[in-house]
Amino acid sequence: MVDEIADAWRAELPGVTGVGLELSKRAARLSALLTVPVEAELSRLGLTKAEYDVLAVLRSSGEPYRLRPSVLAQRLVLTSGGVSNVLRRLESADLIERDPDPADARSSWVRLSERGVRIAETAVRAASAAQAARLRDLPPETAQRAIDALRAALIALGDAVPDGERSSRPAPLAGGRSSRPAAPVDGGSTRPAAPVDGTSSRPAAPVDGTSSRPAAAADGRSSRPAAADDGSSRPAGLGRPDWA
Repeated sequence: MVDEIADAWRAELPGVTGVGLELSKRAARLSALLTVPVEAELSRLGLTKAEYDVLAVLRSSGEPYRLRPSVLAQRLVLTSGGVSNVLRRLESADLIERDPDPADARSSWVRLSERGVRIAETAVRAASAAQAARLRDLPPETAQRAIDALRAALIALGDAVPDGERSSRPAPLAGGRSSRPAAPVDGGSTRPAAPVDGTSSRPAAPVDGTSSRPAAAADGRSSRPAAADDGSSRPAGLGRPDWA
């Protein structure tokens, strides 16, 4: 798919499109291939992608599993209003709690409740298993080379996280297993990787004008629900979430 697009533009505008197009297209395609099975698992748990991202980031921060809303917004690349909407839904489901900040009466901390910790771990395991199944035909050495190359590219583009901002390693889960998945489902670090052009967290519109979303179903309906800034769209027919 990406090869065909790149070849077409090389024929139409030789020397105009190149590395930037191929790198962005392949990164977007890889993200889509890994995201689709994860979203299917999240729908079974009654979670939207945005709700899952908040739970996963809080769980990966380590005990006491809390962060300020502003930090969540920054790491998830959401507006403050979008984060507030997600937090309200999670709070109403008893998955998070708010703690006052003794140092700033105008601020607060967002913390996973005991139930939230359980749901976050269940969701991370389900998402990680879905990704592992999707990657089963990818040789480990190929995966590692891709990880190393993408990391080097992001660092070269200024996306390195300063040492002072790196969080401590999360506490292991019960049984001694690490809570950090082998193939991180929330972007590796708790801060999502920036796009290669540094302009937006969403994939740029394809050069050929086609949509980056999956193709529509045969009956013309979209194969994916449109997501709001707060990730509030839920797959149809889910009813009451399992954890609500």
